[in-house]
Amino acid sequence: MMPEVDGFDILHQLRDHPATHDLPVIVISAIADTFESESAAQEVQAVFPKPLNVPRFLQTLKDLTAPAFAT
Repeated sequence: MMPEVDGFDILHQLRDHPATHDLPVIVISAIADTFESESAAQEVQAVFPKPLNVPRFLQTLKDLTAPAFAT
C-alpha cells in the first residue's frame, strides 16, 4: 500500500495530464481484484495480482510496447 495516495489517485493524475493521458498503465497490486472491479479497470491495460506472474507480465509488457517500436 502506498502511504499518501493510492493507485486510483495516481491513475487519475496520469489521465488528467495531457503528456501522460495516453500512456499504457499496468497495475501490480496485492488487491488486484478490487482494482479490476472498479471503474478504473477501464483505464488500465492490465492488472496483475501479487505475487507477480513474471512470464505473463513480461509478455504483456512486450505486447504493449511493440507498437511503439514498430517500423
